[in-house]
Amino acid sequence: MPEDDPVPIAGIFDCVPKLLKERKWFDVSLDTILRDIDDGKRVDLQTVHQTLDETSGEQSKLPLRLRVSGTSSSEEGWHIMLLLYNRPIDGFGYEARFCDIHGVEQTGWHRHIWNHKSQGAADKVLASMLDKGKISFRDFLIRTLKEMKISYPKDDDYANPRLL
Repeated sequence: MPEDDPVPIAGIFDCVPKLLKERKWFDVSLDTILRDIDDGKRVDLQTVHQTLDETSGEQSKLPLRLRVSGTSSSEEGWHIMLLLYNRPIDGFGYEARFCDIHGVEQTGWHRHIWNHKSQGAADKVLASMLDKGKISFRDFLIRTLKEMKISYPKDDDYANPRLL
């Protein structure tokens, strides 16, 4: 467990399956993310997602982070990860070699999937939706953000200028 990851409160991640099905919003455009990556920066975005707590019937505010890393020139090392309370809950990446959830060595695109028992997304499965020939970093982001149900402004004119 990462050092900045506090010991979770019992049941705090029970909302993850519902959260993964919901549309999430990050107020930063795709162009801004790509510019930061081209400048060699690691992108680490934050938002607060509101969802209905099915147990209490009240609105809950969940702190989400979206991390993006890589270089646009090489797909090896491209990663995108969604975190809740600093714990990975979903993501995609490319690795020359990785072990899938069945212990089989694989190569290429994979998705990090939520595991309720381990309370994280370290488990990986092949991500065939990215195996459609050579793709650009922009296409990687568009496809993975769509698959993760993450929305963003069309361009910088629609984003919140305080966040740029």
